[in-house]
Amino acid sequence: MATFLNLGIPVTSSDELRSSITSEQCEPCLADCKEVNATVYCLDCDEKFCDACGNCHKKFKSSKDHKLCNVREAPPAHVVQLMKELITCPNHQSEEVVYICVDEDLPCCNQCANTKHRQCRQLETIEQCLKDGIVNKSSCTLEQKLQKQHLQNATARHLGHYYGYEVKDGFNGSMVLSKTQSKMVQAEKCEDINPFSKRICERYIDLHKQLKNITQHEVNQEMLVSCTPERVQEYLQVVHAKLASAFNTLQTNLMSQCRTQTDDLLTIIRRQRASAVDLQKQIKSNQEKMTSIQKHGQEKHVFLLSRRMKTDLNGIESSTRALENNKTLSTLNIVEKCSVNEIINNIVKALLIQKDKTKR
Repeated sequence: MATFLNLGIPVTSSDELRSSITSEQCEPCLADCKEVNATVYCLDCDEKFCDACGNCHKKFKSSKDHKLCNVREAPPAHVVQLMKELITCPNHQSEEVVYICVDEDLPCCNQCANTKHRQCRQLETIEQCLKDGIVNKSSCTLEQKLQKQHLQNATARHLGHYYGYEVKDGFNGSMVLSKTQSKMVQAEKCEDINPFSKRICERYIDLHKQLKNITQHEVNQEMLVSCTPERVQEYLQVVHAKLASAFNTLQTNLMSQCRTQTDDLLTIIRRQRASAVDLQKQIKSNQEKMTSIQKHGQEKHVFLLSRRMKTDLNGIESSTRALENNKTLSTLNIVEKCSVNEIINNIVKALLIQKDKTKR
């Protein structure tokens, strides 16, 4: 069973989603026109059982190794669907992913291994990948990069608190998930998480924090730039007495420039902010998926989702760097090209609105 990691994003618990679980019935009994309350849930079959049916389920050869948990611990439907999607071969929907083709960096099933990947030189089972730390061709480079990046940082500073789950011997010898707040258990879980998956999660957390800071920066810039028309108006009022009859012309031209450039700059700022917010949403979505899979799935689910998240992560990192490099630093200020007396003589063309970059 996979270890569960809190990614710092609020997650709705299965207890809340299944508040009315006590009214759910044993599915085999219901099919037999009997109404018996379900007490256990099979994570492999996505099916609820009463005590009697659960006992039978554990005795059948085909299902004796299935993972059963208390029905109140059953994962939400979308998490079950995600776990199934992760282990289903993309080319053969009836087959489960068994191998990772290291040559092509693709998951594959037995059928794929015997056909499309027959000529490939290195096919590793998922279990072997987890054991040996094989991720893809560039795993060494990635691992070295991550190790360097996080060498000076304590793991606890990057990670949120772990959900307190542990595996206990429960229903008829099955593995039952139970919640505990034991700090000792949480500490042990921290060491047990697959290093690749943990580091991916840490990078998502760091990116989320960085994007949050970028968003706040753009909000501050928006407030500053939005005040430009008012500041310009105040300036015009100061020189209004000397501008006399030329003031109306100055006001028309200057305010036109101001509004145009303010709108242009605000468009850039809002686009930057919207991009940062969209990336945060994408990170949050992936983090929620990882949290759910770590909570309800197996280690192979976590591994396969981590591979999928790695592709998204590269794109998010690239977009974040672009946002960081292109932070909106400009504000709008009045440029006084000559003294007020000269402005009176050259009122129409004297003042301009232009961008003025502030320090980072």
